Amino acid sequence: MKLTKEQADYIRNKESFQEGLVGSIFSRLLKSKLKKNPQFKQAVDKADKSAKEFADSLRKLEKMGVEIPKELKQYARM
Repeated sequence: MKLTKEQADYIRNKESFQEGLVGSIFSRLLKSKLKKNPQFKQAVDKADKSAKEFADSLRKLEKMGVEIPKELKQYARM
């Protein structure tokens, strides 16, 4: 079952979720399910690799004298 954005916002705004009980239970369950999923691990590895390559290419461009907007630097966590 997929949650819509409205449903997720509704759950997040509930007092029990903000208190942490439901949030901590949900996060533990989600972690255990995702740790066992090899496709998720591969997707995370690919995302990390892409983010590192993006930041490296921005650094190279900056060394070449290209002005990089600050928003793009924030996005690349530079």
